[in-house]
Amino acid sequence: MNKNCLKYSGIAGILFFIFSCRSDKPKDEIQPSITITPNSGVFVINEGVMNSDNATAGYYNTSDDSYVHDLFKPINGRELGSVFQSMIVFNHKAYLVINDSKKIEIVNSETFVSLGTITALRSPRYLLPVSNGKAYLSNYATDLIDIIDLNTNTVRGNISCGYGKFSEEMVLSYGNAYVTCPGSNKVYVINTRTDVVEDSILVGRGASNVEEDANGKLWVLCYGKESTKELAGLYRIDPLSNKVEWSANFQDVTIHPGNLVSDGTHENLFYTSKEGVFKFPITATSIPVSALIPRNGRYLYGLGVDPKNGTIYVGDAINFTSDGKVYRYQPDGTFINAFTAGYGPNGFYFN
Repeated sequence: MNKNCLKYSGIAGILFFIFSCRSDKPKDEIQPSITITPNSGVFVINEGVMNSDNATAGYYNTSDDSYVHDLFKPINGRELGSVFQSMIVFNHKAYLVINDSKKIEIVNSETFVSLGTITALRSPRYLLPVSNGKAYLSNYATDLIDIIDLNTNTVRGNISCGYGKFSEEMVLSYGNAYVTCPGSNKVYVINTRTDVVEDSILVGRGASNVEEDANGKLWVLCYGKESTKELAGLYRIDPLSNKVEWSANFQDVTIHPGNLVSDGTHENLFYTSKEGVFKFPITATSIPVSALIPRNGRYLYGLGVDPKNGTIYVGDAINFTSDGKVYRYQPDGTFINAFTAGYGPNGFYFN
């Protein structure tokens, strides 16, 4: 149930924290407060093992290299759930999308105290706020995009992409939501004022990641389909015309790239594949052939780039039967350090 960090475009989120806990307190004790330090760390989305309720929201403090394994349970006295898929902060609230538990946990973004839960969802993947009171939610089990009322924390309707399979990452651009659907070879364009699919854009098979660059262009990464010999590809879309204006295929049908993210300048894209972590400047004219960070036998499950300084975070799921690891690198790929995270670190959210 992998995927890199959450993303949205056109609406600002605010996130800022560091959590400090006391190891001498009982695990189940509810702690009344946390200490917050702005601009000093990164949230680690530890997916957990399906049906095990062992997902955690971790926090790595870049000022002293300390790591807090679990922010949610010590504050709220209960487990976060099963399969922590993605996270987003909007209007001072953090929305934690828990896929297998079919819910979204909402917490105060300054204290991590629970503010409510959106329950009885289908199979939630990513949340995209499209206005102050409305968000779209993609789903694994269906192509339906749920419309979430952010004022009442309820589902108030849905939108069908019309092809019967699941939806994945989304981005907001010029009042439209661009939705990737891995089972198809299209990106669907939803008018966020009318909640109607108004267009679709032909790309490659397995469209799952989307990023906006410094020029307002949208980049879609497609992982291909080996059984039908459909190559993975990278596509650049102009959201003003809804046309693909550049694309390139990966030259080996066994390459299935994923985890597309950008740096703080939005001038460089990064993704993972079977050889490691690759860097792709948006001015490049071809797919890179050499990895910036070699795989070295690791299970590359999550990827993130700190927008403040370009530090690269790589999540290694190892085997999902033990805690994963996170590796940190300088922008040029030089190793910095590593730390132990939770089960299946699949993404990062930078404060």
